[in-house]
Amino acid sequence: MSFFHDGFRQPRPVPVLLPMRPDRRSIFEDPRQDLLSIFLLQVFATLIICKILAKILSFIHQPAVIGQILGGIVLGPSVLGFIPGFSSFLFAEHTLDSLQLIASLGLIFFMFYLGLKLDLNEIREGWRHTLPIAATSIIVPVSVGCATSLWLYQMQMATTGTSKAAFILFVGRKYYFYM
Repeated sequence: MSFFHDGFRQPRPVPVLLPMRPDRRSIFEDPRQDLLSIFLLQVFATLIICKILAKILSFIHQPAVIGQILGGIVLGPSVLGFIPGFSSFLFAEHTLDSLQLIASLGLIFFMFYLGLKLDLNEIREGWRHTLPIAATSIIVPVSVGCATSLWLYQMQMATTGTSKAAFILFVGRKYYFYM
């Protein structure tokens, strides 16, 4: 009787190839069909471009937020959008809703973080410098718009039956928002 008697030997398991479930994806499948893959690619590309531009701009002593703004311009239709198929590949129309949702949540958290860092003592100490600048940035464009509206009203650019005060206020406000 040998040591490896049939009673002591464990049978080897036979590998069984199960059919793939329909809700599972193959590793060789096109990742552009998976919303999570596209979202992660969008976030990765955005972060890399923004970090690179922020680092480049740090050499000329600019804040990182300027690099992030430029990163948005580069990824948008102004620069890389001119490359045929780039926007439709990275920022496909059916994926923009999820990216917009996460971007809005990020903006909310960023504004909350800025609110936490707000120092009311700085506001109390700096209002004498801030108030004249803010008032001037409002008064000058509205005044130019109102003066322009007086000229336009005299040239009879307004529709008939429009009061002079309403026309002046309308054009002055529009001029302010377009400045």
